[in-house]
Amino acid sequence: MNDRAGSPSLNILIVEDHPDSRKYLQLLLQAKGHSVRAAKSIGEAKTLFAQDEPQVLISDIGLPDGSGCDLLRGLRPLRALYAIAMSGYGTAADLLNSSAAGFHHHIVKPFMPERLDAMLEEAALATQKPS
Repeated sequence: MNDRAGSPSLNILIVEDHPDSRKYLQLLLQAKGHSVRAAKSIGEAKTLFAQDEPQVLISDIGLPDGSGCDLLRGLRPLRALYAIAMSGYGTAADLLNSSAAGFHHHIVKPFMPERLDAMLEEAALATQKPS
């Protein structure tokens, strides 16, 4: 269980090339009770995705080996996935591009953890399997 009443833990894949951002986001989400794997590139993300069954993808848009949008387009046909884009950019065009790629949300860095918490609560509802 995560620390928010009634919110189930999620299996999350983070893709972030900045080492400190990746580390602290992973620690934050683990402290909230989520299972978290982290990658620094599209290549690493694809490997972790194949090894695991993440319910949620939180991906930076600008990655050293391509775009987070391209990553999501490649992963989405393989399995249902709730996706949140992270970026230092938040223009209308950036939001449109991430939405067109299939991201449910686009969060601009730096962001308040509470914003991400709300998105993850939505993800938990969206990824619940019927009993």
